Amino acid sequence: MLKHKEYNLTTQAVFIFISKFIQILFQFLVPVILIRILSQTDYGIYQKVLFFTALAIPLFQFHFTASLYYFFPISKKINQLNEFISQTYYQLLVICVFASITILISLFFLESYFEDKIFYRYIYQILAIIFFTVCSSILENIFILEKKSKLVVIVTSVDKFLRTSLLLVIISIYQTIELALLALIIHGFLRFIFLTIYLFKNYKLNILLIKIANLKTQWNYVMPMGLGLFIGVLGKNADKLILVWLLTNSDFALYTIGNLSIPLIATVYISIGNVIMPELAKYSINKDLDKSLILWKSMIIKNSIITIPVLFFFIIQAKEIFIVLFTNSYADSANVFRIIVLTLLIQMLGYGYVLRAFGKTKKILIAKIYRTTLSLLVGYFLIKNFGIIGAALTFLFSYFVNAIIQLIETKKLLKVSLKEYLPWLDFAKLLGISIIPSIIIIYTNSLNWPAIQILFFNALIYFGILILLLYYFNYLKKFGYEKILKNILSK
Repeated sequence: MLKHKEYNLTTQAVFIFISKFIQILFQFLVPVILIRILSQTDYGIYQKVLFFTALAIPLFQFHFTASLYYFFPISKKINQLNEFISQTYYQLLVICVFASITILISLFFLESYFEDKIFYRYIYQILAIIFFTVCSSILENIFILEKKSKLVVIVTSVDKFLRTSLLLVIISIYQTIELALLALIIHGFLRFIFLTIYLFKNYKLNILLIKIANLKTQWNYVMPMGLGLFIGVLGKNADKLILVWLLTNSDFALYTIGNLSIPLIATVYISIGNVIMPELAKYSINKDLDKSLILWKSMIIKNSIITIPVLFFFIIQAKEIFIVLFTNSYADSANVFRIIVLTLLIQMLGYGYVLRAFGKTKKILIAKIYRTTLSLLVGYFLIKNFGIIGAALTFLFSYFVNAIIQLIETKKLLKVSLKEYLPWLDFAKLLGISIIPSIIIIYTNSLNWPAIQILFFNALIYFGILILLLYYFNYLKKFGYEKILKNILSK
């Protein structure tokens, strides 16, 4: 029998939060520096290349890496676990090689049909980044699966530091896109080598361990999710897919900068979601709809305590934030950002958790199909007529369609009235709490001060008043900050 150390779910969530925070910190740092080195056009080209890789990576993975979350815990013998690890590793390798060869052959016949030649100019770099990222993707999960929470933080920190350092050092010296991409390839290669050595040492990595029966089992598991992933990726990236073909490299640069998420918010959602999902799964076994609703609403309240107040501040101060971080050249990105951050009001609802816990994944797939179809149709019209603002509206529309369908299905599943379905009163209270300091900083924004001074001064006023109001209305206690601090400090 496999022996894994017992661990506390909340503690695990805290360490996952820390690792995700480190990732976001480095991801946020890179564009702040790159836009000061590259021209807006070159930065747009760089982001297009990254977009092509980001689009392909989950499709190449085809949920094989994620399937280990299912097969790892149920593997009761070490030999069986070694088989699934080897099988997953070598399948990713074969998929990447086969897909790369197919793409290279296809380009000879398809090149004349595309006006944007960036994909073709950097095709070898794109395929190399995809290859090493996909083939090393088990690294993102293996330490979580082994319940080595602290190691997750260490490996994540080293990995992101290495990637950021390589990229910034090389691009600072040579200031070319080609060498920036080379830095990413070197980083991917090092990850791949590290993972391969680790799996050889700990899981006896061997292609001869692959069994036909295990292959069939894994393919049966990943096939529905893989097909759903393909649809989901198209729908999620409809804005950028259309933007790549219709607008200039400079427009793409402005849009990608504006498409940055607020640091930590999504990480909070994931951390809280990781805690409630196992509990929801337990309730689903007994068909306990009442407890499921209570737990789900508790998660929404925690998410909204962070989301609603922070959203007000970032929308009001968007222009100053973008001027300080990205210079005046990217001030127009602030309007894109103001639209895109509204998706947080949808994300905070955790609209897929209940359906997933109760095994209603077909409902999620249907929602993704509608999102993809409608987003591509509506997005083409919006982007063609309104440019990067149209792209931001497409992004918001995509989230809305997906969420509203899943929320309707969740309401049907839980069998509750609209009044009982969501914590409407808490939404209203948090809205009121956020409006009070917002009025003050809207006034102080009119002061003729430098952007960085306005931003710092308003942040002190807004969050100072906000914390007092949240404490007065008992929302800090509802969020559970005392338990979180105790969990972190006790480790």
